[in-house]
Amino acid sequence: MNTLGWTTLRPLQREAIEPVLRGDDALLLAPTAGGKTEAAVFPILTRMAAQRWDGLSVLYLCPLKALRLTRIRGQAIQRIGLSATAGNPGALLAWLQGPAAGTRPGVVVAPPADGAGKADTTVRSGEISAASTPGPAADADITLDYVGSVENAAKVIAALHKGEKRLVFCDSRRLVEQLGARLRERGVTTHLIHASLSLAERRRAELAFAEGRDCVIVSTSALELGLDLGDLVRVIQVNAPLTVAAFLQRLGRAGRRPGTRRNCLFLALREDGLLHAAGLLLAWSRGFVEPVTAPASPRHITAQQLLALCLQEGRVGERTWREWLPLPALAESAPAIAAHLRAQGYLDRDGGMLFIGPEAEQRYGHRHFMSLMAVFTAPPEFTVLHGRDEIGRVDPVLLADRVEGPRLLLLGARSWRVTWTDWKRRRCFVEPAEAGGRAWWLAGGAGRTVVRDLPFDAGRAARG
Repeated sequence: MNTLGWTTLRPLQREAIEPVLRGDDALLLAPTAGGKTEAAVFPILTRMAAQRWDGLSVLYLCPLKALRLTRIRGQAIQRIGLSATAGNPGALLAWLQGPAAGTRPGVVVAPPADGAGKADTTVRSGEISAASTPGPAADADITLDYVGSVENAAKVIAALHKGEKRLVFCDSRRLVEQLGARLRERGVTTHLIHASLSLAERRRAELAFAEGRDCVIVSTSALELGLDLGDLVRVIQVNAPLTVAAFLQRLGRAGRRPGTRRNCLFLALREDGLLHAAGLLLAWSRGFVEPVTAPASPRHITAQQLLALCLQEGRVGERTWREWLPLPALAESAPAIAAHLRAQGYLDRDGGMLFIGPEAEQRYGHRHFMSLMAVFTAPPEFTVLHGRDEIGRVDPVLLADRVEGPRLLLLGARSWRVTWTDWKRRRCFVEPAEAGGRAWWLAGGAGRTVVRDLPFDAGRAARG
């Protein structure tokens, strides 16, 4: 507290104390770095100590992935959700409470952030409909510029705000790599963050950026939330994020220290990106933020949860297992999903009980059914190694297409020459190269932002 100069709790932390200590279900809303984790955890730890809880008593789930737990405990469990942006907080709270909505006390806690615009205060479940968002342009410096190319974007970033820490968001790993390489060519101290860099590379980048001063970190949406980057001064967005909610996450990265303001510089690479950004900012200035909605019929989640339940319990009754699923959207599609899984051999049936079948054993049984624990899977990528050091991962296309001369990769904003590829183990070994590396990932796109991809309200704003 002394080092960082904290003299009081953040607004959300103050207002969350009473309902969390009271045992209410709660949805805590605050901009990025509004202190949401502490607002939930500190009152819970206080109750744990005061009431002498023993055994397993608190779970922090990111995201929600447990079979669903109320049934195991035999009584209601306090549920606390954390979010930075939500256009429908009342509905989101009801979803968080599940079948207990309307029968258990629940509150939305969404105070104005320090120096932010007007927002909703604590209200009861079902009594809130307006969006809870940071205030519009009155408390933020926003600039939109058209630069036309990655090279020009690097030129602008290198020239502006020298001596300050700058966070640059790009919406593809390929664009992160390309921009990072161009900035380093201009002598800018640059660090990169994206999902295909190794954990060690990302940790080094985070630490170097947090300890540096005159430097830039270029990232995908991985840095929208979570990591505290310290005294970050400037936020720069190349093209535009798809949603207002994503923009609010990124905007909240700056202006966190006393005497600073939230800010964002948009650099559009193409005309459609310029239009996209303008529409997004117009929608934001009108107070719009997208609602958070669950899929209407998530059949793949129902299948995954049913298989995981059979794995957890050994066997479950074919007429009673739906009681484990707390969401109507899951339970409604359950009979058809269970019948399909039985027909395909993923489930077996005996005496009215369901259990894991031979097809599920063969497909998911490796490593103790670890792959069944994930709700989604990632496309295959090749691990890139320099000696024994892992640099990251690349799309197989970069290793399989025909090239003239040496095969060069761009990873970590550095060029690498491929010396050997182990196709069986999905590994490739590299040595440093001067320049000319290519970056490519099929998943996640190539950084295009086109008007037809905009949500309806933002698209209508762009048209206007």
